[in-house]
Amino acid sequence: MTGIIGVLELQNVSDGYLALDAMVKAAPVSIIRAEIVNPGKYLILVTGDVASAEIAMDAGITAAVDPVVDHLLITSLDEQVLPALMSVRPPAVPDAVGIVESVSVAGAINAADRAAKAVEVDIVSIKAGSETGGRGILTLNGNISNVQSAVEAAAAGLQAKGMLLRSAVITGPHPDTKRFFNGN
Repeated sequence: MTGIIGVLELQNVSDGYLALDAMVKAAPVSIIRAEIVNPGKYLILVTGDVASAEIAMDAGITAAVDPVVDHLLITSLDEQVLPALMSVRPPAVPDAVGIVESVSVAGAINAADRAAKAVEVDIVSIKAGSETGGRGILTLNGNISNVQSAVEAAAAGLQAKGMLLRSAVITGPHPDTKRFFNGN
């Protein structure tokens, strides 16, 4: 199962409000999230059919006065990504844990989609918003070679856009630490 997601990150709140209004006026999309994130950015996540999402994203980008921090439209989103964005799944004690930090929320969502499509891994969480200072933090787990490959695929996409902050793979994590890898 796949989905559609449009992500728009703006430098300031007023542009965020302008973009949000323009997006929903331009096309019938559903707002997944629309909120202020530190440090004063505005984050918009929408879904809908492909044509509506494309029209809405174009309208949002056009409505912004200042340059957009980041934007993303994925029309075949991996089925693990939205649940990981909406809530945290408690991880098992995996062979390995991968962490990928992005400058932007859109970057982390794209990284999660790339990782999940590259190899079989579990997307544990995508932390995004004020708790991350406007960054996006992807946590995934699975067997060591798959986690390594997934982190490399996710990091490569971010690196190409200059959005990678850091990535890491922890092999053989101690069972007492599993609850901390998802931000608890």
